[in-house]
Amino acid sequence: MAPAYLFFDDDGSSISSFPISSEEVTSEYSRFLEATEEAKFDVGALRDKARSEAGEEQAAIFDAHLMMLDDPEMKESVRLGLSSLLMNAESVIFSLEREMIDKLSSSQDPYMQERASDIHDVVRRVLRHLLHREHIDLAGIDRDVILVAKELLPSDMVTMIRSRIKGIVTESGGRTSHAAILARLSRFPPSSASAVSSRT
Repeated sequence: MAPAYLFFDDDGSSISSFPISSEEVTSEYSRFLEATEEAKFDVGALRDKARSEAGEEQAAIFDAHLMMLDDPEMKESVRLGLSSLLMNAESVIFSLEREMIDKLSSSQDPYMQERASDIHDVVRRVLRHLLHREHIDLAGIDRDVILVAKELLPSDMVTMIRSRIKGIVTESGGRTSHAAILARLSRFPPSSASAVSSRT
């Protein structure tokens, strides 16, 4: 038993969108590449933390995130999006994220559906660096709570203070999501953490 703690990710609600000239495509793409490198540094630290606290299987989740950040096809999609849409990098990346998540979410394969949260996690980290915006994480929780969220990302699971989380309720995400796997296999007391999905 513990009070509910509502965690809301609103990173996508304030993405700026504005036109750019063809001469600005190169500089916008450079901004994206710089943000990607900064995101890789963050994810590397999360991987090391996951390895030390939960083991190699959990660290491999963030190895997959690093692979996404290094994916040449993803980088080329951003470059082509900038050239064709002539919109700022944040807007192009957000549009590509929505497209990828919609495709994964419409899959009949539950495993593919759950990978949408990994795309969301990686893209949000890149966007935060582009926008120079700090993410409100769960490391500051200083009392026992039941965590309630629309969705929890793998990075959220690693940064939270697990001893304070007595249960987890999410609107989306199933038992095969990487966040749920981290919840079950990291240092939660055996019966304290559960993920509840109410996806319709």
